[in-house]
Amino acid sequence: MAERSYPPDPLGVSQPFPCSDGHKLAFYEYLPPCLKPHSTHLVFLHGIQSHAGWYSGSCKELASKGHHVLFLNRRGSGKDTVRRGDIPGWRRLVLDVREFLQDQQQKHPGGQWFLGGISWGGKVAAAVAARCPDLIEGLILLCPGLVPLVSPSLSKRLAIVFSSLFWPTKQFDIPLADPALFTNHPLWQDFLREDEDSLRTASAWFFVQSVRLDIWFRFICRGWKVPTLLLLAENDRIVHNKATRARIGDLAQGPTTVMEYPNAHHTLEFEGPEVPWVNDLDKWLGGLLPPEK
Repeated sequence: MAERSYPPDPLGVSQPFPCSDGHKLAFYEYLPPCLKPHSTHLVFLHGIQSHAGWYSGSCKELASKGHHVLFLNRRGSGKDTVRRGDIPGWRRLVLDVREFLQDQQQKHPGGQWFLGGISWGGKVAAAVAARCPDLIEGLILLCPGLVPLVSPSLSKRLAIVFSSLFWPTKQFDIPLADPALFTNHPLWQDFLREDEDSLRTASAWFFVQSVRLDIWFRFICRGWKVPTLLLLAENDRIVHNKATRARIGDLAQGPTTVMEYPNAHHTLEFEGPEVPWVNDLDKWLGGLLPPEK
């Protein structure tokens, strides 16, 4: 696998997806050389700060390997200026993904559908797998934010709780300002500093809903039964790897494959060819799919 280009490959034109509440999400589609009725369909969700533009390189790689790839931007992120950094609630995010999957499955009947969640998006992807098990055949988690190492300070958390009661749209800094948290590569750190579409702040309500989703996973969620691929970075400074393994072990009731890449940092997209996660994902998918006739 060749090292991905810097800066990232251009995304192309986004396509709108109208949610049932009227909000329009942006998504990007990467078609394989030949889209067949039995093709594999991959839908990806990004992290709290990122957007689809960070991952164009891997999406094109996966498409070149024969997979139909769709990358969905979360509401209020990327180039979305409506209620930027805010969400109605975590259940609405799950519903957004469910509606998107249902819409795309009607447009592309057949094949097998897999949902991928990156960093904070891994929480939403896992919730979809647990609440909508009939929509996907497998779950892909890339350094998922189920057990984070980074969180707002105590004083900031108290301010967030207070604001959620009286000013829920008030914005607070996302505690991921240091690009070194994501990658050790200087060029990619420069990209993160200069990226105008990255989300730097989120509403008090967003932070509260994120904690509520954590509580749901810890005390209510009964897990999911679809096969799971968990990819971790050894030098992750955002996600607690050991605790994440344990959490996934509790929740994933189907076959689970775990890979941890030595010396890698949180955003696998920015790692070099020594972290062949795209090839590993392709092989994992190949092991789940029925042989072609």
